[in-house]
Amino acid sequence: MGAHGAPPAGGDGVLAFLAGDGCPGLDGPAAARRLAGLLSFPTVATGAYGSGDWGAFEEQRAYLRSHYPRVFSAATETLVEGAAGGGPQALLLELPGRDPGLDPVMLMAHQDVVPCMPGTEDHWTHGPFSGTADGTWVWGRGAIDMKVQLAGILEALELVLAEGRPLRRGVVVACGHDEECLQEGARALARTLGSRGVRPVFLVDEGDYLVHDLAGLGGDGHWMGVAVAEKGYADLWLSAASAGGHSSNPVGGTSLGRLCRAVSRILDAVGEPRLTGPVAAMFRELAPRISRGPVADLLQGDPGRVDACATELATLLARDPETYPLVCTTAAPTMMEGGASVPNVMPQDMGAAVNFRLLPGETLEGLVSAVRELVADLGVEVALMGGSNPPSAVSRWDGWGMERLRQAAAPLFTEPDGTPVPLVPTLAVGASDARMYEGVCDQCLRFSAFVVDAGESSRGVHGTDERVLERSFTQGAAFLRRLVEACCLH
Repeated sequence: MGAHGAPPAGGDGVLAFLAGDGCPGLDGPAAARRLAGLLSFPTVATGAYGSGDWGAFEEQRAYLRSHYPRVFSAATETLVEGAAGGGPQALLLELPGRDPGLDPVMLMAHQDVVPCMPGTEDHWTHGPFSGTADGTWVWGRGAIDMKVQLAGILEALELVLAEGRPLRRGVVVACGHDEECLQEGARALARTLGSRGVRPVFLVDEGDYLVHDLAGLGGDGHWMGVAVAEKGYADLWLSAASAGGHSSNPVGGTSLGRLCRAVSRILDAVGEPRLTGPVAAMFRELAPRISRGPVADLLQGDPGRVDACATELATLLARDPETYPLVCTTAAPTMMEGGASVPNVMPQDMGAAVNFRLLPGETLEGLVSAVRELVADLGVEVALMGGSNPPSAVSRWDGWGMERLRQAAAPLFTEPDGTPVPLVPTLAVGASDARMYEGVCDQCLRFSAFVVDAGESSRGVHGTDERVLERSFTQGAAFLRRLVEACCLH
């Protein structure tokens, strides 16, 4: 009953959804080479924060200026420093519209990438920062997450500006520099927009890059997700202390034993299934197309039954690994430190980290309070670690922004019979920069038109041999061009 179909690895599964002409007016091979060049810059924010060397970011921005001259000539460029320091690295481009009464559209990307795991460099077909375009694929760290979207935005805007028609509605391009770690760039950019009184009518940030097969839910056809909210992120540090000593007399237990009991209690207590607004909206749209299996038996093709059967549907979805994260707050123990160095000595001070992903409607304060109460009798201390974020607000899924996304995608993503693949509201289980802009935008939409198949996504987003099809890149650029033209030229 998996929510995501699994087409063959290697890109074959998405070829049916890629328009044959890509992006009219765009030289696909030349655009792929520009993307490849962008992938050659090792813009790893964690390393730059540690070393103080932001040269790769500065060189990358110089590359963008030289390869997308119309955009940078037309835009007001601002570089902003985040609270973590490192100098002004977050990039803001504001292209004005001739009607100042129209709020701008905002397109988002991030400049940074995750590092390549040390020792795996030789496992890549092409080096992680080689920036290779071979005529079919573009290879390198960031090819999926998410320099493909950064390049696609600029390719699309270059094409729109080349037409010579002035923008009626403005466009804002916001590119944080540390999305993969601290997200301070996005916070700083949001503050800058707020101070200028800029309120985008909607924004588009990265999505899940997938065309989903409805067969996993008991239906026919496909769908693409537009996440209108994202789960919260929290790391809790559990610590326990004991006197240690020889393991032959463990009276009163050990710090390790108490930590293990605490983690076990947390795992047993977390995960009560619950249907949130975005997932309910998703199933109201999909219900008429689900005709077999347990979800069909429950919903009977009637969108109205989603709310009436919310508890039963959430329980059903929680049983499947693919849909479990959509309906449950999750807890994953990820780190432990402080154990004894030999087996017959009891440990003293020990700690463990548990990572949580919170459903909308929950709070960091509530999580900390609940976990402290849960382990109060074990002598285990609980602290919220840095980098935690509450669940995002839930954006409108019936607004003008969603309409425009659907309009732009309809001719590009179709079934074999020509029927458009629908764009459906959903919940993002991972984090993005979009949540940082909730104070200045009430339609924060997470969608990627640079599609990959499920195997490529799970293997390559942060893994070895990250790559994207050239045709997928040009089609994503075509989508963004259509979106800008529909929103900003008419």
